[in-house]
Amino acid sequence: MLGKIPAARLALIEKIAAEATRSQPSKGRGLVGEFVRGFFRGVDEEDLRAYGPRELAAAALEHLDFGRQRSGTRVLVELAAPLDASAPTAAHRALLRVVSPDMPFLVDTIGIVFSQLGIGVHLIVHPVLGAVRDRRGILQAIDPEARDAVPESWQMMEIDRPRDEAQSRELQRSVRPSLEDGRRAV
Repeated sequence: MLGKIPAARLALIEKIAAEATRSQPSKGRGLVGEFVRGFFRGVDEEDLRAYGPRELAAAALEHLDFGRQRSGTRVLVELAAPLDASAPTAAHRALLRVVSPDMPFLVDTIGIVFSQLGIGVHLIVHPVLGAVRDRRGILQAIDPEARDAVPESWQMMEIDRPRDEAQSRELQRSVRPSLEDGRRAV
């Protein structure tokens, strides 16, 4: 699944995957490991080194839980605590999580929303994962080779914390319809 990625990045991802699977029951380790490996595959080593494996594993597990159930073309959007709650920057940052069907211009579309609201972006994780879901939309596997896998975009962006509750609501209200409009346009 990982293809040819730099050895340094692969080593960092394996540390994150080990951290993430450590606390999982044996039955769930396969899905968690595949998710974490795919989730961080495209993230630059410098960005991975900016955080500890524990923080990245926790963020990935929370994102996995968030997107565990999704049906059809539904877009999931959530604003959450920053990656490292103990960092000096934590009071000024937040995570935006998105799980949606894959389509062109997803990152650009969300970037436009951030720009309109004056929100800076510090980290972008935006893999497309081959998701296998059951009829109820519950995630069964991450396997791009599976015959019934559907490409999904799992985006996590560490951003400037919205300045107040009104801007938080506006951000969450704007992302979902913007992505749905983009899907219809494409």
